Amino acid sequence: MHKKISPAGEGPSRRGNVSQPVRKEARLGDPRARLALLAKNSAANLLRLGTSWVIVLIVPPLLVRLLDQASYATWMLVLQIGAYAAIFDSGLQLAIGRFVARAEHAADRNYLGTVLSSSTVFLAMVAAAVCVLAASVAFHLASLFHSIPVSIVPQARAALLLVGGSLGLAMSTSAFAGLCLGLEKNEINAAAVSVSKLAGAGGTLWAAFHHQGLMRMALWTAAGTLLQPVIYFFATRLHGAAAHFQLRLVKLSMVRQFARFCAATFASQLSSLLISGLDLPIVAAFDFRNAGYYALAAVASNLLSVPHGSVLSTLVPMMSAMSAGEDPQRMGQVLLRTTRLATALLLLAAVPFMLGMPVLLHLWVGRDYARHALVLAEILMAAQLVRLTLLPYSVIGFSAGEQSRMLISPMVEAVVNVAFSLILVRSIGAEGVALGTLIGAFVGVVLHFLVSMPRTRSMAFDRGQLLWQGILRPLGWAAVPAGALALCLHWLINPAIQIALLAASVAALAAVFWLCHLDAVERNAIRGAGAHLLMARFRPTATGV
Repeated sequence: MHKKISPAGEGPSRRGNVSQPVRKEARLGDPRARLALLAKNSAANLLRLGTSWVIVLIVPPLLVRLLDQASYATWMLVLQIGAYAAIFDSGLQLAIGRFVARAEHAADRNYLGTVLSSSTVFLAMVAAAVCVLAASVAFHLASLFHSIPVSIVPQARAALLLVGGSLGLAMSTSAFAGLCLGLEKNEINAAAVSVSKLAGAGGTLWAAFHHQGLMRMALWTAAGTLLQPVIYFFATRLHGAAAHFQLRLVKLSMVRQFARFCAATFASQLSSLLISGLDLPIVAAFDFRNAGYYALAAVASNLLSVPHGSVLSTLVPMMSAMSAGEDPQRMGQVLLRTTRLATALLLLAAVPFMLGMPVLLHLWVGRDYARHALVLAEILMAAQLVRLTLLPYSVIGFSAGEQSRMLISPMVEAVVNVAFSLILVRSIGAEGVALGTLIGAFVGVVLHFLVSMPRTRSMAFDRGQLLWQGILRPLGWAAVPAGALALCLHWLINPAIQIALLAASVAALAAVFWLCHLDAVERNAIRGAGAHLLMARFRPTATGV
């Protein structure tokens, strides 16, 4: 994206206190410091996800035992519909974080305040639309999903109103979360999300255990959701950042600029919604008896996609600052190296998950749910593995403001996904919906290589080199350990031994990637980042991290 000088109030300029950006630029000039900062923020994101994982591992197995199959499927459907708002919310937070990072890079405090105050006005309008849509879907819930038992439709409507309404209200304050992301204070986001999710999950289980119904469960979930903006508000006040939110700083030109930027983000997020968000409603509409099993399979596949996305999202502030001054050749080199590392991390999680799926599902949700959800979970996780290989390209392109050049791939993937899902669900049920997701993932990756990458201007790289070094080569190195693990799991059927083998496979894969896939520069950078983090831990003022 070409850098231009914006009019006063509409773009960053070199004003204000520059000491912090100078220190930040110095950090970004040191590869070890860059990697250490990414590692710190990734650790914060994974800590936040650790809380989510604990909830995922504990709540569904308990709910399937506390609720009947129809109530559990309806509850997961309510959460899925409510989660549509969360999909857009995460994109909005990243967009605000990008603007904040560029304002910090330019040392323009007035522009930072204008971005935050104006984006809050835009967020309030989006939040109002979300609340209206949630109310509309809740009112027509019975006509949209005929298989929901009539006896629980009123509870389901009330639950959807509570869940959707609370997510809409929380979205109106997402500028606080975006500010923390842009300033690379991911530990604040981790604390806010973890506390709110634990509170909501604990209350939901309490209501389910006492058989208080879906509405009371939703009330606890909504309370946990609304706790999150409260934490963000007090955290920003504690750090003195609340002064950036002022009505006098709101500018309609900035609202329009932010809306234009988010339009492409919304289109991409809408494609993501069609890719994965409509799966469960399609299953619920055409194969309701398998909706609960499909929901569990989707949760299992998210154990791969959610942490991987959270780690790579930490690149957004750093790449946003780099894209303002780095040349396309340098950005292309960053993409190649990031893809090599990201694919290795992806396979490090995907291989044990996919090969150990039978025993992991059995231990998690019991024999019946494991038997029905196994094939669905394997197909969905394969789809996630295919799609996530190019997530570094998407993240860096978003950071450089080129998401509009990348829309063809996700949009076509979404259409292919929905079309094949609707066709196949009529013949083979829920498995057809999962296969539609897998087919769409392959189409999306191919279109990125054929259509999106030739149009990208911020990164200059060889597509064949990206495919070979970034994707196919790590897949080749993972093939032998994966084959050996599959044979051992087939011969040794004791669950305790299988779990031990899965843990050993992670260490084996890590060793293979470290010795064979990473080059000397990458190994030295990782070692240097570890040393840099230790220095930051014991001498934070000396390192500035």
